[in-house]
Amino acid sequence: MAKLFPSLEEINEKSIEVTEGEKSLLEFLNSELDNAYEVFFKPNLNGDKPQIVIIKKKYGIIIIGVKDWKLEDYYWNRSRGFRKKRDFNVFKSPFEQVKEYKNNMYDLHNESLLKKSIENKEVYNLIQCGIYFHNESVAKVKRELFLNRDTEYEEVEIIGKDSLEREIFYEFLTRNHMYGSSFNKSFDDKTYESIKALLQPHIHTRDCGKSINYSNKQIKLMKSRAGSKKIKGVAGSGKTLMLAQRAVNANIRTKNKILILTYNITLKNYIYEKMNSIREEFNPVDFEINNYHRFIKFQLNNLAIPFKWHCDFDSEELGKYLESAKNRIERYDAIFIDEVQDYKLEWLRIIKKYFLKKNGEYVLFGDEKQNIYMRQLEENRTSQTNVLGAWNVLDQSFRLSTKLVILAIKFQKEFLASKYNVDEVKTFNIQKTMWDDKGIIEYFYFDSFELREIFNKIHFIIYKEKIKLSDICIIGSSIKNLKKIDFYIKSERGYETETTFESEEEYNKVKARLINNFENTIEKNKYNKRLKREIQRIRDSRKYNFKMNSDKIKLTTIHSFKGWEADTLILIIDNTEEMIEEIIYTGITRCVNNLIIINVGNVKYDEFFKELLT
Repeated sequence: MAKLFPSLEEINEKSIEVTEGEKSLLEFLNSELDNAYEVFFKPNLNGDKPQIVIIKKKYGIIIIGVKDWKLEDYYWNRSRGFRKKRDFNVFKSPFEQVKEYKNNMYDLHNESLLKKSIENKEVYNLIQCGIYFHNESVAKVKRELFLNRDTEYEEVEIIGKDSLEREIFYEFLTRNHMYGSSFNKSFDDKTYESIKALLQPHIHTRDCGKSINYSNKQIKLMKSRAGSKKIKGVAGSGKTLMLAQRAVNANIRTKNKILILTYNITLKNYIYEKMNSIREEFNPVDFEINNYHRFIKFQLNNLAIPFKWHCDFDSEELGKYLESAKNRIERYDAIFIDEVQDYKLEWLRIIKKYFLKKNGEYVLFGDEKQNIYMRQLEENRTSQTNVLGAWNVLDQSFRLSTKLVILAIKFQKEFLASKYNVDEVKTFNIQKTMWDDKGIIEYFYFDSFELREIFNKIHFIIYKEKIKLSDICIIGSSIKNLKKIDFYIKSERGYETETTFESEEEYNKVKARLINNFENTIEKNKYNKRLKREIQRIRDSRKYNFKMNSDKIKLTTIHSFKGWEADTLILIIDNTEEMIEEIIYTGITRCVNNLIIINVGNVKYDEFFKELLT
C-alpha cells in the first residue's frame, strides 16, 4: 500500500472535502502502489494547493489534477479555457492549472530545483504532470479536446477512468520515470527531504520558542478577537513580532487557517522567523504567508479562474472574476496585513470582501513614513485603509539604539516633516547622548562607484570592529552595483553570499543558453524578452526564499529588505531617481547596531550626513 497523507481514515474522520473523482483515484493509489510511493492529498504549499502530489524517493514527483467533468457539458476554447454550457461559468484549462503548480515548485517553493534547472535543463523533467478525468476515457479526451494531436498535451499526461487498472497505471508511471530500474540523479536525498518538508512540515512545539518580554500595550494589542483594527508604530517597535504573536493567538482561538499578507516578497520569511520564536504549539500548515500579488495568483489558479495574470492587473476586472467564484472561495477566520502603507486601497477592499469570513478578525500594521511606493495618504497624513477610526500607536522602539533613533528623528525632521507627522520615539536610553551606547555609525562619500576602494573601506571597519560576516547585510537601490559587490567579495575575498537577485555567473549561464536557442538576429526581440523573463524567475525565487539565519553575507535591494533588520547594515546611497527620502529612511531604520552609510555621488544628502556623522 502507498503512504497517504492524510490517510483515507483521517480524510473521513476530519470530514475533509473530497470529490467522487478524488476519492476514486486516492483509493486506487492506496491499494495499487507500494509503500515506496508517498501520496499527498491537497497539500497546502503556502496557499498553492495542487490536488494530488506523488513522490518516490530517488525517482521523482508527479502532480495530478482531478476533474469530475463530463466533457459534453463544456465548451472548450484553447485560448479562453472551458465554459460550462448550463451556467456559462468559465474555467481555466486544467492543463495550464497543473503546469502552473509544477512551475511554482521550481520557481518558488524549492530554490535548489530552480538552481539545478538553470545548470541542466533536463532537471525540469524531474516533476511530471497529469490530469485525471474521472468520467471520461483517455481516448475520448484526446478525441474531443485535441483531435488526437499529441503535440497539444505532451507536457501533461491524460489519465482516464480506464487508466485505473494496475498494468495500465504502471505503464503511466514508467513513462513518467516513476517506476523501473533507473534512478534520477537530480532527485538526491537532500532535494527529496526538502520537498517532503514542504509538503509535510513539522509541528511547532512550545519548546521551539523562547520567552519574550512584551510591553503592556503590546500585550493588549496582541490579544486575538473578531473585528477590525489598525496599528502603526515607529521603527523598531516590534510590529512584525506582534503580528506573528497575534496570528498564532488567532489560530489557537479559531482552530482554523490564518492568512498573513505583505507587499514585500522577502518579508514572509521574516514573519516565519518571528513565529518560530513564539512559545506556543501550532501547525505551520495552518498559516499562509505571502505577498499580495503572489497570494492572488495562487488563488486564481486554485479556483481555475482564467484571469490573464500581469503585475499591474486591473482590480475592477479581478473583482468581477472573484465575484463569479465567490461561493468557491475559501475564506479565513483572521487576516493580518503587514506594511500596509505599501497597499493600494482597492487591494485591501478585495482582500476583505472576498477572503475574510463574516465577523472575522482583520488587523493592519504599518508606518506611513516608509511609504516608498508613494501611496495616497489620508488628510491627517496617515496611510489610507479600509478600517475606520483612529490608529493604535506604538511609540516605543525596542530595536534601535539611542543614536540610531536620534539619526532617524533628525532625518524625519529634515526631509520628511513636510509630508508626514514626525514621530515621538521613546527608548529606554533616550536620555543618553548620541554616542553613549554600543554600535557604530560611519559615513563615507565617493564621487563615483569605485568598487575596490569602497569595499576596502568597509572591510577595514569589519576587521577593526570584529564584526561577524553572518551579521552583515548590504543594501542599495541598484541591483547592477549590488551584483558587482557580490561578485567581488566572492571572487576576491572568498566570502559566501546570499542575495535576492541572480549572480553574474547565473546571468551568464542563462544568457549563453538562450543565445544557442536564438541564434538568428531577427529573433533578438524575442531573445531579450525571454532573457528578462528567465532572470525575473531567479529574482522571484531568491526573494521568496531569502533568509537571514545563515553564515553568509547578505545583499539585497532596500525594497526587498523593508521590514527586516540586520545587526550590521551597509547602506549604499546612489544618485538615481529611485533614491527618495522614504527609501533612505527605510534603509537607516533596518539597522540594529552598526550602520555604515556609503554615499556614491548624491550631493543632496551629503551635507546632512557629513554634518551629523563626521
